[in-house]
Amino acid sequence: MAPMIDMVFLLLVFFLFAGTFVRANNPREVELAGSAQSQVPEDTAERITLTLEPDGSVFLGEQQLVPSALAKLLREAYADGLGLNLRAHRDTPFSEVRVVLKLAAEAGIHDIIFATHQLD
Repeated sequence: MAPMIDMVFLLLVFFLFAGTFVRANNPREVELAGSAQSQVPEDTAERITLTLEPDGSVFLGEQQLVPSALAKLLREAYADGLGLNLRAHRDTPFSEVRVVLKLAAEAGIHDIIFATHQLD
């Protein structure tokens, strides 16, 4: 009976941690711009997904990144061969998007997808 209790406890701990990691990597909810010519990418597994708010705040999941941490993250993503999936709020000025694009270019990332809603 004791080994079964240990196993159930370990499974409980595993699922608690697994659920926390899944929520931490989910992108923030954001109102994306629409585009009639947008296409849904087949696979975004080889990409890092960043969310950009109208005030210029950049998030990886629910974690807000300062510019130095963002630059480091993008350099590491490039070293790992990852592209960028950029989800900018529809009210975000292009000057804020340009900051992220510049950091990505400086890190060497040129494979960027801009997330939009598909319009009819």
